Amino acid sequence: MNALFPNLSTSPNNLIFVDDKDLTRRIAQHLNTCLPAPYRNQKIIQHYHSGMSEAYLQQAHESFVSKDGMCRILIATSGESVVSKLVFSIHTYPLRIN
Repeated sequence: MNALFPNLSTSPNNLIFVDDKDLTRRIAQHLNTCLPAPYRNQKIIQHYHSGMSEAYLQQAHESFVSKDGMCRILIATSGESVVSKLVFSIHTYPLRIN
């Protein structure tokens, strides 16, 4: 693996909150295209909002909080803030996705 994309087992989890359900999907899709080709569509980046099935929400949450889970970046509405018990830093960046 190259230096620009570290081993997944040592990569920190990143939780990004947005206030629009559709934007969670759009950001996740965009970030997925930024991954090296072998890592795209591997559920490393997932989105999470109240319009999704309970089964998907549970899977995405478990994959994000589990030590062995694949999800390293979760784009979520505020619902995930209620169930996540993680220690993380909050960073704000201007974001524009067309």
